[in-house]
Amino acid sequence: MAIDDVVIALVRALELPLSGSTGFDIPGPEALSGQQILTETARLMRLPRPLMLRVPVLTPRLSALWVRLVTRADWAVAREIVVGLKQDVLAHDDRFWHLIDHPHRLTFAEAAERALARERQIKRPHGAWGAVERARGLPDNP
Repeated sequence: MAIDDVVIALVRALELPLSGSTGFDIPGPEALSGQQILTETARLMRLPRPLMLRVPVLTPRLSALWVRLVTRADWAVAREIVVGLKQDVLAHDDRFWHLIDHPHRLTFAEAAERALARERQIKRPHGAWGAVERARGLPDNP
């Protein structure tokens, strides 16, 4: 789900005439597994396909620490992502998009490309992550 689409959903929801309280799913145009998301992200970043191993026991805390170790992600954000990956949370219908007249949503690849373009505009971090990115030979951002 692209943040652009979520913002449109939130803004247009304010104008939606409802007689009472209700909830809606806001699915993206495609359903992807965590593995598919990681594989597609690596492809878009022109990185090798990530090695993925199933681990019999891995707590959300330990998983989040691992994510924090190998990415720039904040620990609290990493933990929520890991907890969210424990089970699929799939939308049941897309009627909300039709109610707000927004049938076209960005694909995962389109949303990821936009996010990666924004990320490239951010200067490389100082400290440990800057050193890791330099060691990996990643180019400096403007």
